Amino acid sequence: MPSQLPERLSTILANVEQAIANAEAGVAGSARELGKLVDSIQQEREHTQSEIEQLTLDRLVQETSGKLADQSSEAQERSLRAAQTELSNSLGRVTSLQQRVVDFEHLLTSARQQFSVSEELPGIEDARDLTQRQSMIRAKEEERRRLSREIHDGPAQVLANAIIGLEFIERSLRQSEATADAPAVEEVERIKASMRDGLSEIRRFIFDLRPTMLAQRGLIGTVEHYISAYKIFLPDEISLKLPEAMPELTPEQELTAFRVIQESLQNVHRHSDATRVSISIESQEREVNVEVRDNGRGFDPASVRVRARGGAGIVGMRERAEVIGARLDVDSSSGSGCQVSLIVPIAMRTSGDPAPGMVDQRRPH
Repeated sequence: MPSQLPERLSTILANVEQAIANAEAGVAGSARELGKLVDSIQQEREHTQSEIEQLTLDRLVQETSGKLADQSSEAQERSLRAAQTELSNSLGRVTSLQQRVVDFEHLLTSARQQFSVSEELPGIEDARDLTQRQSMIRAKEEERRRLSREIHDGPAQVLANAIIGLEFIERSLRQSEATADAPAVEEVERIKASMRDGLSEIRRFIFDLRPTMLAQRGLIGTVEHYISAYKIFLPDEISLKLPEAMPELTPEQELTAFRVIQESLQNVHRHSDATRVSISIESQEREVNVEVRDNGRGFDPASVRVRARGGAGIVGMRERAEVIGARLDVDSSSGSGCQVSLIVPIAMRTSGDPAPGMVDQRRPH
C-alpha cells in the first residue's frame, strides 16, 4: 500500500486540477454567452437610436416646409425613447452580471495556476483580497460605462441634433430668394464646423471612457484605431508591430491589454518628452506579450509612490494585470526611456475543448 501512495496522490492532484479547469471552462462559457447578449442589446439600442434620429430629421423637414407635426410620428418617437430607456437599463444589468461572472472565472484561473505550481489553493483572505481588487476595478469600469452612456445620450446627441438643424437652416438660406445674404450662410457653416469639431472631441472622449470597439474589432483593430486617432498627441516616430491573428482572449484580458497601452501612451504624451515610441503585440504558444517602449527622459520605477488601490498609472496597470493573472514589468531609468511589458497567459483548455485557435482581428477601416 505505501508504494501506491505517490501514484494515488498524483492521480488525486491531477483530478483536482482538472476539476478546477472544468469549472473554469464552464464559467468562461457562461461569460461568453453573456457577452453575446450584451452585444445584442447594444446593437438593438443603436438601431433604436438611429430610428429616433430619423424621426427627428423627418420632423425638422416638416417644420421647415410649414407642415403640421404628424401625431403618429410623435407617438412612435415616444415609444422608441421608452424602448431605448428599457434597453439601457437591461444593458446595465446584463453587463454587471457578465462582469461578476468574469470575476469568478479569474478567481478560478488564479486558483488553478496556484495549484498547478505549488499544489496549494488560495485561502479565504487571498480570495477576499482578489475579489476586493476585482470589485474596485469593476466599479471604475462601470463608472466609465455610465459616463459614456450619459455623454452619448446627452451632449453628443444634443450636438448631433443641432448640426442637423443647422444643415436645414443652411439649405433654406441657399434655396430662398434672399441668397445674397452670404454672411449668414458663412456664419452657419462656421458654427456647424465648430459643432462638428466639438462632437468629434466628445466621441474621442467616449472612446477613452469605453472602448466598445474591442467587442467588434478585437484588440488589434482597436489598437490600430487608437494609434490612428491619437497620432497628433504622440511622438513623430511611431512604430506599430501587430500580429495578423491572435489566440482568443477573454474580454477582461483584452480590456486590460488595451488599458495598459492607453495609459502607457498617455504617459509618453504627458511626461516623457520622447521623440520615438514603439508598440508591439506578440503571440506565443502560452502567452501574449504587449510592449510599449519610448526613448524619453525615463524615471526610477522604485520611486513611484504606491497609491490607493484602483489608482491610475503604474500602480493601476499592475493591479489590473494581477487581477487577470497577468504580469506587468516596467523597465526604466533616468535618461534611458521606458519599457512597459504586459505578459498575458492564454487560458488553459480542458481535455474536451478544442485547441485555442488564432483569430484574425484585422478589419478594414
